Amino acid sequence: MRKKIISIMLITLMLLAFFPSTAFAATSGTCGTNAKWKVVGNTLTIYGKGSTYDYAKTLPPWYFIEGIEKIVVSEGITGLGDFTFYERFEAKTISLPKSLKTLGEDVFNVCYGTEKYIVAKGSKYFYTDETGSLYQYGEDGDSLYAASAKIDGKFVIKENVKKIYSWAFHDSWYITGFEVEEGNKYFASDEQGALYNKEMNYLILLPQGYVGKFVIPEGVGVIDEYACWYCSFLTEVVIPEGVLSIGEGAFEGCWELTTVYLPQSLMGINKNAFKDSDKITDVYYNGSITQWEKNVHKYYEGNFHLWNDGVIHYTCTHLNTQKTEDIKCLEPEKWTCSDCGEVYTVGNSLGHQSEFIPETSPTCTDPGTSGFGSRCSLCGFIIFEPQIIPALGHKGEWIITKEATKTEAGTKERTCTVCGEKEVVSYNLYKTGDVNGDEKINALDATQILRYANNKSSVLTSMDESEMYGRADVTGDGKINALDATQILRYANNKSSVLTK
Repeated sequence: MRKKIISIMLITLMLLAFFPSTAFAATSGTCGTNAKWKVVGNTLTIYGKGSTYDYAKTLPPWYFIEGIEKIVVSEGITGLGDFTFYERFEAKTISLPKSLKTLGEDVFNVCYGTEKYIVAKGSKYFYTDETGSLYQYGEDGDSLYAASAKIDGKFVIKENVKKIYSWAFHDSWYITGFEVEEGNKYFASDEQGALYNKEMNYLILLPQGYVGKFVIPEGVGVIDEYACWYCSFLTEVVIPEGVLSIGEGAFEGCWELTTVYLPQSLMGINKNAFKDSDKITDVYYNGSITQWEKNVHKYYEGNFHLWNDGVIHYTCTHLNTQKTEDIKCLEPEKWTCSDCGEVYTVGNSLGHQSEFIPETSPTCTDPGTSGFGSRCSLCGFIIFEPQIIPALGHKGEWIITKEATKTEAGTKERTCTVCGEKEVVSYNLYKTGDVNGDEKINALDATQILRYANNKSSVLTSMDESEMYGRADVTGDGKINALDATQILRYANNKSSVLTK
């Protein structure tokens, strides 16, 4: 919203610079497809049918006409576009018709002097109260659209108000406090007159007429955008622990603000939060300079004056510290402040110290290494993995020391011809390989497999599938074919075979 205002102001300056005042002498014209306008004396009248144009990107045609003290929107107009009456400072009254259904964004923005909004009787969409403030009807609660500028003192948020438009009070210089009627389900106020959500954990607005020091109560976690916008008489603000962020423009234009107390919990100051609050001389931060630079300082746009020398005062200066962790390859020394408990680092890390990993030859059981591997000589971290040579495995022939039977496993052993290690294992030949069940593994078993593989009669065809594969799938590949018969024949002829493993 504020960006739009700035854009419009820039456009205004450009127009004033390049066009003579006579260029704005028109006192009537069109302002919508079927809507027109005219100025007679001190009165601006909008008439016709339908809605007016939006003026968010351009100025309304009556913008440069001075002396308009009264605005009348005639019956037949159903909508007013964005920024329709932007900066009508001198307009004391604004009259709205029964036909009006919609209001665009910031229709009455910066209407400083509007003391009374008048809505025609019978309107189903808008109404005014005894103060002259403007409301919009809602099904489960009404919305406060714009407050009367004549209110001096407290403003009462009525029981039935559900929503308050963000700019409803931004130009209410004489409201010094808010009071929420008992029974309102959406808003609350405190003894200072600030406005919050019902749970009192979200600061919505501080009235612009507030004077002196403002202490935000414990439990508030969020400060809304523009919450204290142009609170020109605010001199000091205390923000409690628990607040994580200060919204954009929250303390913008607080001309008399000199002292700010910020919590250690703060994780960011959004842009323009303290813009044009140039009298700030002291910011007391409830944390260390390390925490400030890490969590807060990075959000600087529009808040440069907070960073001036001597403005920020830190609660802890880390005078009582001790080293709690030595320097490491990838981590510097760590020190802990005994006052606030903050852990911070000193200096730089050492970095890994590289050395070559020597080549090693593989053994029967252990792999070897080759290539240009390296590791850290300090901590042992592997910087570059060396090439791994697989273990060689034991060598030598197996000797059966006990024959296996159908009911009892056999044993076999071998002595490695390389390292001399002796291995003894059990085995059961007749689980796989003894196809015909004669407790022997020989050519007869291979013949049964070959007959089965060629769809001829075989003892295998009389077995269930589990027994058949348990006896004949010698290679373990889930198939019964000539490869299984070959393994049996190799075994029978004392050659290498899977059956010997």
